[in-house]
Amino acid sequence: MSIIITAKLDEESVDQIAIKVASILQESKSKKEETPDKDYTVKEAVPLLKLKEARIKQLLRDGVIKGKRPGSKWLIAQSEINNYLNNE
Repeated sequence: MSIIITAKLDEESVDQIAIKVASILQESKSKKEETPDKDYTVKEAVPLLKLKEARIKQLLRDGVIKGKRPGSKWLIAQSEINNYLNNE
């Protein structure tokens, strides 16, 4: 959603708007940091990582991607998926 507003603003008004926007962005960032990671199964991670299931399982076994295995299935945290994508 985009809203375009055209107005003439003095420098003080622009500064106040910038401070308010910075405050909103900081609050948003803080909320994201508080949100726990979502865990994905290997099957759910396939489209995110753009890898085959067997390759993801191999990367988990090799420790390239960190995962949890509370039972017979691997779980991969969103942060681990992000780390892998940022380092590849």
